Amino acid sequence: MVAGLETIVKGEEQAVRLLFLGDTILKSRNGGDPFSCIEESFHDKDFIVINLETSIVFREKEHTLQQKSVTIKSYADELFWLLKYKGKFVFTLANNHVYDCGEDGYQDTLKFLRENGFRFVAGDSPYYLEKGSARVRLDAVYQGILNDYSRSILSFKNEYQDDCFNVLCVHWGLENVLMPSVEQIDAAHKWFRRGVHLIVGHHSHTPQGRLSANGSLCAFSLGNLNMLHCTGEPRRMERTGLMLEVEVDNRARMEHRLIPVRLDPAFIPEPENSEAVKNLINQLDGLIPQSESYKRDATV
Repeated sequence: MVAGLETIVKGEEQAVRLLFLGDTILKSRNGGDPFSCIEESFHDKDFIVINLETSIVFREKEHTLQQKSVTIKSYADELFWLLKYKGKFVFTLANNHVYDCGEDGYQDTLKFLRENGFRFVAGDSPYYLEKGSARVRLDAVYQGILNDYSRSILSFKNEYQDDCFNVLCVHWGLENVLMPSVEQIDAAHKWFRRGVHLIVGHHSHTPQGRLSANGSLCAFSLGNLNMLHCTGEPRRMERTGLMLEVEVDNRARMEHRLIPVRLDPAFIPEPENSEAVKNLINQLDGLIPQSESYKRDATV
C-alpha cells in the first residue's frame, strides 16, 4: 500500500474526478466498443485521460507505414462507437505509435479528434481541464517526440503554477518489465520537486508500482488497457492493466485508488477483483525503493 497522500476534505470545496487509462488501440478483434465492460467506471468521472497508441487515419488516403517491428493504425470510419465518449475522453498523443503512419497519419489523427470534439494533449503544449474552481494542467511527453516544450519537461526545467493540479503523462522506460529503472525513479523525484503532483506512466505494457512523496504520486505504468502484442500469445502481465481513479480539490489535494482490469483475447478489458491481482499490486508497490529523504512522508 502507498500511504502519505492527503485526503480530500468533503463539503463546499469543488472536486474534479479523473480516470487515467492505459494503452489503447481503439479496436477489438470482434469489432464494436472495446470499453463496454468497463463503461460503468466512466459514469461518475468528469474527465477520462487515455493513452492513444495508434494513428487514426482516413481510409480514402494512402499512408506510408513507418519501418519498425510493430505498426498500428485505426480507421476513422470504424470509430462510430467512440463518439459517445467525446464529452469525457482526453487523449494523450505523446508515444511511439501515434506517428506509425507518418506525418500524414498524425495530421489525420488530429483532424479526427478536432472534428469530432475530442480533447487531446498533443505533446507540444499543456492542456487545461476545469471544473468550478478546480483546475488541472495536463502535460504529455515522450523522448522520441522532441520540441522545446518536451525538452524543457524532460530536462526538469519546466515551471508549474501553484493554482493548478499538475499532471504529467510520460511515455518512458522499457517494454515488458515489471519494475521501473533507477533513472525513472530519480526522474519522478525531480518532477515532484518541480511541482508535479501526479505522474502517470505508459509504455511498458505491464502494470508497475507506485511512488508517493510529499503528497505527490507516480504510477510508473498502468499497462495495457486495450492493446496486446500483434504476434504471439500475450503473457499474463500483458493482459493485466490498471485504471487510476483520482479525485482532486481546488487546493491540489488528492486521493486515489487503482482499479485492475484483465484483457480478454479480443482486446476487451474487464474488471478484475481477484485476490491474486490485489496481491500483485502490493508486490509491485513493494518493488519501488524510496530514498531516505522521502520515507518520512510515504511508505510502500
